[in-house]
Amino acid sequence: MKNRLYNNALKYSTYEKLKGKTPKLNRIRVFGCAAFVLNQNPKSKANAKASTAIHLGCDDHGAYRLEDLITGKTIYSRHVTFDEESFPGWRRVILQAEVNLETIS
Repeated sequence: MKNRLYNNALKYSTYEKLKGKTPKLNRIRVFGCAAFVLNQNPKSKANAKASTAIHLGCDDHGAYRLEDLITGKTIYSRHVTFDEESFPGWRRVILQAEVNLETIS
């Protein structure tokens, strides 16, 4: 999303000024939605073919930036399927807020 939003003062986006063409927004997905990353090198057929992650944004080189829910590591991948109706990261935020409220009381 960096430099791709319309600027009222300029009457165009910064991207248009730099590149001379309108930005492609077809790769933009809902921030924080569930994402399923294809496991490129499974150790056996019994291993999962995809891992669950949270969408964090897009890379400038065509990859999506994701946080793996199991390991907590940041992943960059192009082989991703999104569920833009599900937000697994919000459960963690809500649970943390409830714990903080209990400790204050």
